[in-house]
Amino acid sequence: MTKKITVISISIILLVLIIVYFPIQIPLSVSVPGKIVTEKTWVLKKGAGESISATVYDNNTGQIDEYFSTLPDRGDTFEFDLVTTDAMSVSEGDTIAKIKSNLLSRQIAQVKKKLEVSKAKLQILLSGKKESLVKEAEQKLKLARESYSFLVKTAERKKELFDKGLLSIEEYEKANSEMRVGLLDVQVREAALSSSKTGAKAEQILLAKNEIVGYEQEYEVLKEKQKQLVIISPLTGDKKYFFSSDTILAVQTRNILLMIPLNWQYQELVGNTTTGEIADFEDRTFDIIYRNLTVQSFNSEQVITLVGKPQSEDVSLPVNLWVMCKLNLGDVSLLDFFKWKLLYTFKT
Repeated sequence: MTKKITVISISIILLVLIIVYFPIQIPLSVSVPGKIVTEKTWVLKKGAGESISATVYDNNTGQIDEYFSTLPDRGDTFEFDLVTTDAMSVSEGDTIAKIKSNLLSRQIAQVKKKLEVSKAKLQILLSGKKESLVKEAEQKLKLARESYSFLVKTAERKKELFDKGLLSIEEYEKANSEMRVGLLDVQVREAALSSSKTGAKAEQILLAKNEIVGYEQEYEVLKEKQKQLVIISPLTGDKKYFFSSDTILAVQTRNILLMIPLNWQYQELVGNTTTGEIADFEDRTFDIIYRNLTVQSFNSEQVITLVGKPQSEDVSLPVNLWVMCKLNLGDVSLLDFFKWKLLYTFKT
């Protein structure tokens, strides 16, 4: 009996020595769930106050790739026009929607009209036809004189009230100041009428040209702003509509990825060469392309998130489908193999 115990003890010691010191490497793998997601998703939403936003979510890194948002200016309203087609797919650069800003449309129309008037004035100056300019100057002078006459009478009435102590000095001085400004306007209009009768001067032509340049620049700025209200798809993929109060449309790329929650204690075993397989599917091998080491809770377990990309681009699986995966964590020693297997057993 003693001999038997001795043999067993020696065998156990030898086994322990082999496990600890013998340089045998054993491949280690674990079974983990994985969720099928698209590589990128573009979501178009309508928010509060007629705001429109568009966001590209990149599942390769779990980050936002692009973001666009627009909100009507105070006093403005938006008209949203979704471009509808029978096709359920879109290409990068396709027009998805157009936003019409009523305020911007009015501003463009006003600047365009001013530009047309300025160009007509310049043509008159260059052609030497003074009749219309003289008539316009006479009309402006007439209005200036009428305004000045009204301001004089107002100032006289306020002087009487001030002399009787019925008006503050601030109101009295304000009336006199407005009267002086009115007189200055009359003098400016008289000089303009005189200038128009004597012919266009070089400085008048230069002023008219500069005015045209200013309106042209303002017009281009407004048109560029209007262009930004045309929403273009940044992705090629399939359209998805949602019965939601805020989400208008989503475009999902056809390439898929795997989002894999893995117990955080395994993170040291996951590297750039880590691979895996999707169970029960052909062409199922994938590479780990990104590790999000932020620890989160998943099914009462503390996990990190791995992103896997199929090695074959022909892999087609339904988005949001959960599948079982075998994750290959590389070769480890016998001791580490038993350590990680025990960890996995007690974890599950």
